[in-house]
Amino acid sequence: QNENIPPSLPDVVDEMALLLAKVIVKQGSNTLIVQNVEYFAFSPDISVDHNELQGLQGGTADEYYHMTAAEHTLGAAIMALTPTDGNFIVGDGATWVAESGATVRTSLGLGTGDTVTFANLSSDGTIASGGDITAAGDLIPTADDTYDIGLLEASEPEYTLKIEQALYDATEALSSTRNLGFTFTPATSYDLGKIELYLTRDSEGTGNVTLHIRATAGGLPTGEDLTSVTIDGATISDEGWEWVTFQLAEAYTFD
Repeated sequence: QNENIPPSLPDVVDEMALLLAKVIVKQGSNTLIVQNVEYFAFSPDISVDHNELQGLQGGTADEYYHMTAAEHTLGAAIMALTPTDGNFIVGDGATWVAESGATVRTSLGLGTGDTVTFANLSSDGTIASGGDITAAGDLIPTADDTYDIGLLEASEPEYTLKIEQALYDATEALSSTRNLGFTFTPATSYDLGKIELYLTRDSEGTGNVTLHIRATAGGLPTGEDLTSVTIDGATISDEGWEWVTFQLAEAYTFD
């Protein structure tokens, strides 16, 4: 039997299908007409455990990109830290904490007696040391070819100024026509009795070597001659470097 589409359809039929006919069942004088269409709403399962997220698994089978409870706890500890300027994040054996200053230095195992090695160290300011400064290489002067060396007061009446200015190639050699020098600035009044320089000579360098203590002029050791000492160049070894002492006949007082 022909029939028109009902004026009102269930949502599932209205959105997902079209009703083309209705069912009429007739047996003898009895007629059964199906006029209403029933539909069912299926509620999806809700995942309650990360291990149920199988559709999100990553590389290896049964390995999923989610955190364990322990990983979540440690991650939450970091996120709870205040990002204070100068703080370091370190582990205290149980969780992550933020530390600064002497506290973080202790946590990192850095004390006043530790030795830190740098491949390169550049400084635009003063590098202060409470002990000796040992250099395996040369001490390179600044652009104006001068050294600024401060000497602090000690218990000895005379001081030995001992600076290794290694001259390893001929372009830096001393000669009768070429002088080398450096400057130093006394930090206090003291008496200078001798100076030791690390020198060597070639087999022909047998002339006298004179060391002058001069006032500075324009940042260079070219001022008036304050005192000097001369030694026989033949006494300097021609077989290797050695410390050569320039002993002043009379100590010179810097004040």
